[in-house]
Order: sequence, then structure tokens, then C-alpha cells
Amino acid sequence: MINNQFLKGLAIAFMALFVVSCDKDYNSIGSDIVGNEHFTFGDGELFGVRAYSQKTGAIQTNNLPLNQLGVLNSPTFGLTKAHFVTQLEMVTANPEFDASAAIDSVVLTVPYFSKKVETEASGRSIYKLDSVYGWSISNKMDLRVYENGYYLKEFDPNNNFGVQKYYSDEKALFSSNKIGTTTPNNPNMDNRLNDWIDPNPKDPTRLNDDKRENLLFYPNEREYVKYKVNESFVQTTEIESRNSPRLRMKLNEKHFKDKIINAPAGKLVNNSVFKEYFRGLYFEIEGSSGALMTLNFKQGDVTIYYKQNKSATSTDKVMKEFRFNLLGNTVNVHENTFDAGYVSALNAPIDPVEGSSSLYIKGGEGSGAFISILNDQEKAKLKGNIINGAFLTFSIDRSKMGTSTEPNRVSLYNADSNIPLYDFYFDGTTNASDPKTNKYVYGGMIEKEAVGSDKKGVRYKINITEHVNNVVNKDSTNVKLGLIVNENINYVGNSFIRTSFNTPNPDNKKVDRFPSNSVMSPLGTVLYGTHSSVPVDKRVQFKVYYTKPN
Repeated sequence: MINNQFLKGLAIAFMALFVVSCDKDYNSIGSDIVGNEHFTFGDGELFGVRAYSQKTGAIQTNNLPLNQLGVLNSPTFGLTKAHFVTQLEMVTANPEFDASAAIDSVVLTVPYFSKKVETEASGRSIYKLDSVYGWSISNKMDLRVYENGYYLKEFDPNNNFGVQKYYSDEKALFSSNKIGTTTPNNPNMDNRLNDWIDPNPKDPTRLNDDKRENLLFYPNEREYVKYKVNESFVQTTEIESRNSPRLRMKLNEKHFKDKIINAPAGKLVNNSVFKEYFRGLYFEIEGSSGALMTLNFKQGDVTIYYKQNKSATSTDKVMKEFRFNLLGNTVNVHENTFDAGYVSALNAPIDPVEGSSSLYIKGGEGSGAFISILNDQEKAKLKGNIINGAFLTFSIDRSKMGTSTEPNRVSLYNADSNIPLYDFYFDGTTNASDPKTNKYVYGGMIEKEAVGSDKKGVRYKINITEHVNNVVNKDSTNVKLGLIVNENINYVGNSFIRTSFNTPNPDNKKVDRFPSNSVMSPLGTVLYGTHSSVPVDKRVQFKVYYTKPN
């Protein structure tokens, strides 16, 4: 027992020692992100592997930690439009508005994921947006915000009052029940709530940002500066705060005056009643141009700025705020026009022995891959040996990916029980500056060309040492593995598929859910598969480094 513990500790020490080394057969490949770790214990030995892709179909998208909003045109996978619905919650319930209350503005704010890259001498910060795809000043989109008219239930009365599920293909529920302002401020505006244009923008250097945010939307990487307001309620040039970039829109004041300030008695008494009365906001994308953003809407809010008499006996005004957080139930709905090549690849026959020649892995309402390793003969060969390292390596098919945006990470999971592999839990590594790269010993992060202006992705490599050791030496079940795009390695959870399916023979495994990490990602990749038609150096590689005990 003591010897086993010593050897186990020795293996872990070796893994840490070689964390920055690279396999000799890939020494021309580098990476511009954390995670280019390869552990070598001798040359290792290749073992058989079989893999194929499967589409998810419509998938559960309610109450995800992160959501997508916008448009993504992928030459490989097609067009995706992501719409979003969220309930609101009052920060302070049962407010008291009097007859003098007059709205100054209503502002919707949602921070982008961003990184500060520089602070200028003036104090202005320069940011780079993260998790925004297809971003460009010229690539504007038609983003419309409405009051949501469809009530999002907590529990499903048609399923023994279990948790209510909403799916990616349910856009009609919300588009047919949207509520807008009945008196648009501007012509040809549909009845959206974000119909506001400032005729006299206070800061001409911002190039009519208010108009851009409301009508010709594109994500802005500029820091948001909040200016102080004087006693006459006039904005000054004195800076109150500097903030990271954020989606910021002004919403129709009359609509919120009618619905909130002049709400019928009892409708704002608590958030349960309020959510039935005001059913949230619906963000809808029109057209097929723009960018796609991954956002944490729970960090957003809607704030009503209003003036009101100081007291019942005074006509002097005071500025007040009434804020809603974007909390409560949420749903992401997708409109997909899939590329014909992607559809054809997912519908192609799967060789029951060799698997597929290509693996299409896509987030959202997309696809994943299923992988088999270690037949009985291979398990017998490895049994009793010390498993120093075991890795699955997936090469990217550059000819099929073209210019499509690549996901930064893929991951494996136990597809029999829909949980992460033991290696995921075993890895406690973290990166404080970029939490998305946590668990970098486990790996799965994209490795890119070391040279070249575009530095295209070359491969993904995942550490499954503990999993293989458990299967070989601890009689754990040799489960089927699932491969997905992973938007956030720190989240563990599953989303149900609307229509479950069985994997093809000889597996014949029922699949009724996928990891939610895949659902939160808008991106996809094409990997070389395991079929003999794929060149040997491009096929999925399963390599094990092991030591025979003395």
C-alpha cells in the first residue's frame, strides 16, 4: 500500500515537472494561451480509438449561467441568430411613487466580458472585448428590445410540477407575445422599447453612441464614463466613475412611466407578483449581419432615473433611482440556418468499426462526438502497469474550418452518466488572470501555429491519465466518452435534449442530455476522425505512457 502511494505521488511529481515540456513530434507547434502542456514518459504507445459525431437537435436553454445574443455567420456551420428572454427583479419591492414623479431616463446596462490592456495618463482605460465574435465597427446589427408577454414558469404542470424546461427552438413563444411601446418616438421603429435617440448628444466625441446603441448596434470596447450631475440636474464634465465596456441602451420613458410609476395598486408589492405583471424583457435580432456576444445578463440591470418632490409639502425636486436586476428565469432561443456540408456530414453513415473520418463539434443547438477506447485485449495488456500519462489528441481539419472562428477549448465527459471525467476533478490548477483556462493540466485548450500572422489552430489535447488508470487497474467501467466545445470549464451541469436519440450500433446508447458548457458556446470546430481514410498523422491519437513494475 505504501509503495502504491509512493508511486502515485511520484507520477504526479513527474507530471508537474514536465508541465512546460512539449512532445518531440509536435515541437514546431506553440500556443498563445495557457495550456500547451504535454507530459512525456518515454515514447508512449498508441492504442486504438473510434469516434463519430451526433447532432443534438433542439436543446434546453433556460437558466444557463451565460447566454448568447446576436448573429454569427460561420462558413463551416452556417448562420446562427441568438435571441434572449429574461425576467426582472426589483431591488426594492413595494416602492412609493407620488404624483410628481417624472422620469428623466430609463437605462439598460449589461457589462461585456473584457480585459483592461492599458491605462492612459489621462486616466482613460483601454479595453479589449472578450467572448464577442464577428466584432467590427462596420458590422452593425438590428437589436430590438421588447417587454416580454409570455410568462416564464418555474415548474411544469404537465410533468408532475418538475422544473420547467424551455428549448432552443421556441422563439415563436416570445416573438408572438412581445409587447412594445404604443407611441414610438421615431417613425419606422416597429414598437421596440429601445426607440430613443438623443437629438443633442452631450459628448460629440462619442459619435452619437446613444443612437448607435439603440438603432445601429455593435459592441463598443470603449470604457463607459459616468459624469456627475449638478443640483440643477444638468450633467457636468466632472467624472463620477470609469467603468468597463458595457451594452447600454435607453428605453422608452413613457412605457415605463405607464407600467411602473403608474402601476396598478399591488402589482409591485413583491417580486413574485411583479414577475406575473411585468414578464421581463425580450431581446430580438433582426437581419443576418452583426456580431454574437456571450454575456452574463445576471450582472445587468435596468435603472429608472426620475425626479420627485422632496416631500408632500415641498415642490423642490430630488433625483431618485429605481433599479431592476436582470434576474429570475431566462431563456436563450436560436434560429439556425445550417450549412449544407455540416448537415450532410452529420447525416452520413457511421462505420461501426472505424467510426467517422470527420468529427463536427459545435456548441448551442449543435453536435458532439462519442469516443470509444480500450478494448478487452488492450486493457489486459496495460493491466498491472503504472499509467504515467494518457492523452487523447484531436487534429483540426483546417481545410474544413477555413476562416470560421475557433473555440478556445474542448473537453471530454463520461457519456454514460453525463458527468466530467475523474481527471477533471483531479486537476486543481487555476489561473487567476483568466479563469477560463483553469484546469490546464487536464487541458483541452487550442494549440496554435507558432508562426504566421493568423496563427490558426492545429490541435486539442486532453489528459485522461486518471480515467485510464481507473479503467485498467481499478476495474472502473470503460464508459463511452463524449467530446464537446467547452465555453467555461468552471461550470458543471447538463441540459436536456428535446428528442432523445440512440447512438448507432454497436453502441446503441440512449442520449437525452448534453453538458450545458456546450450549449453556452456559439462556436464549433471540425476535427479529423478515426476512419482509416484519414492520414495516420491526422487521425485522433490515443497515446499511453506506462511503466512495467520491476
